[in-house]
Amino acid sequence: MFFAARSAATILIGICAAARVQAQDTTAHRDTVTKRDTTVRRDTTVAQPVRKRESLAQYLDLDKLRLDGLGFAGGIAMPLQIKTTAAYYGEADYGELVPHWRLFFGAGVWSSHFSDGAVRNLINTIYSNSVTKPNPADTLRYQRIDISDIVLNIDVRYSPLRAQSFLRPYLSAGIAANIQDASGAAIRGTIVERQLDGISPGIAGAAGLEMRLTRWLIADGQARYDVLSGDRFATFRAGARYLFEPERRAR
Repeated sequence: MFFAARSAATILIGICAAARVQAQDTTAHRDTVTKRDTTVRRDTTVAQPVRKRESLAQYLDLDKLRLDGLGFAGGIAMPLQIKTTAAYYGEADYGELVPHWRLFFGAGVWSSHFSDGAVRNLINTIYSNSVTKPNPADTLRYQRIDISDIVLNIDVRYSPLRAQSFLRPYLSAGIAANIQDASGAAIRGTIVERQLDGISPGIAGAAGLEMRLTRWLIADGQARYDVLSGDRFATFRAGARYLFEPERRAR
């Protein structure tokens, strides 16, 4: 009986020890679960915005162009093979694109007629190359050929001096288009009239001098030469430009 009681006590002690070990393992597991890092980590990386490629118009801020002034000028136009005539021009000043560089839109008009020598050469060339042989006794009568011209241009003007300078020399370059209309009894309804009528694109260059008369008013003199696909001519003009915002600088 003593051995039976001793065996029972040994078994009971073993069961208790096993239960204690299991309890410790359970507590350790709970501590591990409890101590699990539950901190929510935020992504602190700043997203970089996608940079859009700038066009030339955006780089020069052409979308922010604003009229700075208006000018008018008169002078003479000297087209090749055409009589020198009076010419009239208007221009819009859109201010500085960048320091020392200004943008201008312009338009001009003149009307004249071909020189007698040019008409004579034209008629003689047509007559001498005709199918019917000309009679040496024939007398040719030359009639005037009139021509009117509208000039449109976009110029970029450079000056090394500040816009507020009293005297300001400048150089300019740009693109131009001529809209010509020829008329006259000598060419009416012929292929010559169709050839003279039309639009001629080209380029132009100019040099001039500005004189600041007042804060708002500038006198301007300019010599210009246009080289077009159908014509070329020099012009000399003088005029004035009124400024709406004389102190505005490049954007």
